[in-house]
Amino acid sequence: MKKKPRSPWEIFNLTFSLGTSVLASLLVGVFLGYYLDKIFGTSPVFLLAGIALGIWVGFRDIFRILR
Repeated sequence: MKKKPRSPWEIFNLTFSLGTSVLASLLVGVFLGYYLDKIFGTSPVFLLAGIALGIWVGFRDIFRILR
């Protein structure tokens, strides 16, 4: 069975949702890591962990959406 071609708005909606998903997860990781670093005084440890966690969650969401 052949797939129907997508309209430009569907493609725009898909790419917009992918971008916002990665950006939101990255920002949450950065802010959470920064906040934990301020509380515990462990300057870049939680920030770097938050960035890595945000990137991982963002790409996991991309794979879930594209599946």
